[in-house]
Amino acid sequence: MWELGDQPFDLQVGFSHHAAGEAVAKHMLDIGARRVAFIGARMASDVRARQRCEGFTRTMAKAGIETRVEDVAGDASPQTGAHALASMLNDMPNVDAIACSNDVIALGVLFEAQRRGIPVPQRLRVAGFGDLPFSEECVPPLTTIQPRATEIGLRIAQELMERTEHEPLADIEPRIVDVGFELVVRASTSSVGSGHDA
Repeated sequence: MWELGDQPFDLQVGFSHHAAGEAVAKHMLDIGARRVAFIGARMASDVRARQRCEGFTRTMAKAGIETRVEDVAGDASPQTGAHALASMLNDMPNVDAIACSNDVIALGVLFEAQRRGIPVPQRLRVAGFGDLPFSEECVPPLTTIQPRATEIGLRIAQELMERTEHEPLADIEPRIVDVGFELVVRASTSSVGSGHDA
């Protein structure tokens, strides 16, 4: 659930986290970002965050751009994002775009940028993942990946109901249901908000 693998042993309902990272990278490239970074927390154990990071960095590499990756040892929190940006600015003061493994970290990046007088998005673009309730209300509103959580739940329920009516269960083929996601573009990367489905 929530992620897709190459060889399902049963039912998988979700979306590609690699593709989510790619979508954020392509958006950053489209708006002119060239000095980029990715901030995550404990990505060695957070497979989904690591996949988003890989999708982002590979897309940037294809465009000839190297991504600085900050894999913070602590939990994902606003403090994580704030401290990561503060540290990054010591040796990468001209960073112009940061993708974060989730919206909570991105919120901390926005806080630290505001404390330092760094205008977002004029000088620094920031994007997250999750489209959490605060994401549209923070200043500026946060560009993010919106998972289709409701659709995932409905599809799983539908599949389970169908399976209870199917005999024998051994005859059910493993399969993948990709519900996609939406890139929600807000003012943290662009002055004009829009959405892009994937």
